[in-house]
Amino acid sequence: MRHQINRRTCLRGTCALLGLPLLEAMLPRLLANDQTAKANVPRPRLLFIDEIGNGVDNVRWYPTKLGREWEITETLRPLEPFRDHMTVLSGLRQTYDDNGHLAADTFLTGAKATSNAVSVDQVAAEHLGKDVQFPSLVLGPGGTGTVKWSSTLSYDRKGRPIPSISDAGALFQKLFVAPTDAAVRETEARISRNESILDGLEAQTVALRKSISAEDARQVDAYLDAVREMERQIARDRSWLQKAPPDVDKAAFAAAEKQGRQPPMYELMRMALLTERSRVGTLMFTSGLGSAHGATHHKGQQSNLDVVAARDLKAVKLFASFVASMQATPVGDGTLLDYTCILFGSHMNNGTGWAQGFPFKSTFDSHSVRNLPILLVGGRKLGVKQGQHLLFPDEKTTLSRLFVEMLKCGGIPAPRFNGQEQGISELS
Repeated sequence: MRHQINRRTCLRGTCALLGLPLLEAMLPRLLANDQTAKANVPRPRLLFIDEIGNGVDNVRWYPTKLGREWEITETLRPLEPFRDHMTVLSGLRQTYDDNGHLAADTFLTGAKATSNAVSVDQVAAEHLGKDVQFPSLVLGPGGTGTVKWSSTLSYDRKGRPIPSISDAGALFQKLFVAPTDAAVRETEARISRNESILDGLEAQTVALRKSISAEDARQVDAYLDAVREMERQIARDRSWLQKAPPDVDKAAFAAAEKQGRQPPMYELMRMALLTERSRVGTLMFTSGLGSAHGATHHKGQQSNLDVVAARDLKAVKLFASFVASMQATPVGDGTLLDYTCILFGSHMNNGTGWAQGFPFKSTFDSHSVRNLPILLVGGRKLGVKQGQHLLFPDEKTTLSRLFVEMLKCGGIPAPRFNGQEQGISELS
């Protein structure tokens, strides 16, 4: 039971009278209850998943009915139990009509691949990741890849690719397994060495900058930005080094590791979001389901479309298992799915054009960045209106509007992304 005390209550010592800070017990009961309730509300989580490379079989992906009367399609059938937790978005596009093979680079940035910009997950991480071990988790094939063959969805404020992590087992150890005393000492020594090295590097580069050209100075500035980010990571590593890792179901992760590449990545992300080791993540799985690239240039041949649809269905089944695990994980007054807003889909359309299937009819033999297959799942406790099929047939509505809406769900005030301030009102 909470006892009410007077706001003027002080701590009396032998030599001083010390005023107390404003305590919950000093507040009017209704106000105190309201503030306590707000403090106990789980923080939002945002997740961006690109699992289906080279587009989908549109006919078996997109519903034909709009609004809340939409029907579950053949490819989306595994997600039927979560129909009220998801929205199918038809007609969204990337900002620029670049070649679809460049589209992974710009899926979350809305920029051009040759002059990239910050990705939406990193914007979210700046707000949601200040008090967690990893401001964002970037999972994928590993490394950064190259322009056109990207291995990451995440880009920093300078448009530089952030390497993805491919070793789920090693990351699990770092997140959830307490290091030995020897490992702690070794890590502390490494942190100290890195600090000393960085101190010297920054001093030298600042001096160097005074005697070089403007172009070289820009290169040095980019280098210094990387140095400062390393310093921030060192500070985070030190602050988390002595903290005991959260207790998670290690057997569940071990079981997921036996099921292939995607399941342990999904399980690792679920655990990280649940324990708030991170609140923002990207998952890139575009090469993990076998190659269907040739078949996506289907030219209307049913045999090719069947290959694509089988690959699509496999991806959706894996995702549906992940969604089920999120829904089965209690958080606050709901579930982890309720407090996580998830984008799932592909960064390009199939190789015979964005227009194959409802509601578009014309075709051309090229991967397009229009009519992208996109689902928005979860986030109902964050205010997302789910359970609908939304169509944007004007060829002008970009993913950036969806990203603005997701940033709103993340509690980011007056979000703006890629010059876009307007979200998608039907979702909120």
